Amino acid sequence: MSTLHVGNEGVGTDGVNDKVGIGTTNPPVKLTVDVGNNVQIASFISSHATNSEVFIGKELSNNNSLVAGFNCTSNIGYLQIHGDNTGTGLVIKRYGNVGIGTSNPQYKLDVNSSEIRISNGSNRTIIRVMDEAGAEKRLGWNSGLNKWEAC
Repeated sequence: MSTLHVGNEGVGTDGVNDKVGIGTTNPPVKLTVDVGNNVQIASFISSHATNSEVFIGKELSNNNSLVAGFNCTSNIGYLQIHGDNTGTGLVIKRYGNVGIGTSNPQYKLDVNSSEIRISNGSNRTIIRVMDEAGAEKRLGWNSGLNKWEAC
């Protein structure tokens, strides 16, 4: 293990096991950052004109990865979780739009699927929506009667 000291902080490298430690001279995994009692762990700053992203995954692709980024053109931060080879798993956009199966959610919850499941563990599940005038509309599944009902 070799150590490089910058100020009072140490940077340790283990060339035998290919490990690097920042703030530690004994990194247990490939990259260890020990910030002590500080709140912020890291800061990544990019001067790219359009996007800045932090990518965690198997490869630089849209599959099997987690991407946290910021689109500078539209001033939107985002979190994308891709879980399989068929497309986007989960996207959370600035201002709260959440997409499941879509990379660009247009609504608070935008699900691209032929099936969704809503369950509360009881015999009655109620879905509430607001119409354009702001009036609440309710639809409930009554498992005792095995049917949907207007509530």
